[in-house]
Amino acid sequence: MTAWQDTNLEVEFAGVRMRSPLGVAAQAPFAPPSISVDRMVELLLKHVDEGAGYVHTPYVNAELAHPADKLPTGRFLRAETKLFGKQGMWCTADSYRIEMRLDAGLRLVDRLKKAVPDGVAVIANIMGPGADPDAWAEHAAKFETAGADLIELDVSCPLPASALGAVESYVTERIPEHAGVLLGDIPALTAAVTAAAAKRCGVPVGVKFSPETGFPRLVSFAEQVKDAGAKFITSINAPLSVAPPISTTAGVPCIRHWTPIRSRLRWVPGLAICAIGTSGRSRSSSLGSTRRRLGGWWKASMWSSP
Repeated sequence: MTAWQDTNLEVEFAGVRMRSPLGVAAQAPFAPPSISVDRMVELLLKHVDEGAGYVHTPYVNAELAHPADKLPTGRFLRAETKLFGKQGMWCTADSYRIEMRLDAGLRLVDRLKKAVPDGVAVIANIMGPGADPDAWAEHAAKFETAGADLIELDVSCPLPASALGAVESYVTERIPEHAGVLLGDIPALTAAVTAAAAKRCGVPVGVKFSPETGFPRLVSFAEQVKDAGAKFITSINAPLSVAPPISTTAGVPCIRHWTPIRSRLRWVPGLAICAIGTSGRSRSSSLGSTRRRLGGWWKASMWSSP
């Protein structure tokens, strides 16, 4: 065993012990019928083998099975930059087609929970039906029963905001079945959903925020979901559009964006924060590499307000 493997990285996040603050965030493209549950379990366990302290499911909606006539529409587009070289930029325009369905999601949680070692949390990322608090609570409870250690309410997927009629839905607060950020940018509706899920579940419930919320609304919003029973927030989901990294940061990692979010949310004590980022690589080996290079900043990648 090498020195980095001997290092104790254990943290407690929202009351749940994890062997490491590094893990795998929720994913969109790897969802049945594009990929089987067995294959998804195999891929996520590779990250666990490299030291992940937690794994998320893809976002899972409340529909039982994926409709045969609504196959995923995602495409990998070629992107090339001087820094990263050739890589595939994944694009889709319809969240409904790429969301994981309930049956597959519950089987995934069950399989993962039985396979991961002690100290590795399984986090269910769920998208409930519209803005119905009771339906969200029922959806969340199914994943607790399946074995999820934490429930993450995904009210921030940007794709529904690009759908026909999205602006009218947002303005009138008649939130569609596949809500995403149309729900998650309306604090009162999100707080009601959070309260219902937190009351129903015995495991910690958290809310995944959208970058579209912005500051200073972010602080007020965090206070509201905390008061509603949320034990953590996740920062952040994807924005409504993403430019290639080289054009916006000149190839410099966007670590600086995490610092002001963390600082501002210090004003909401007692709420744990999970930060999402990427190294530009999706291989499980990159997680092991990150563990070897752990320093002070990475210790803050899963951070709790004092």
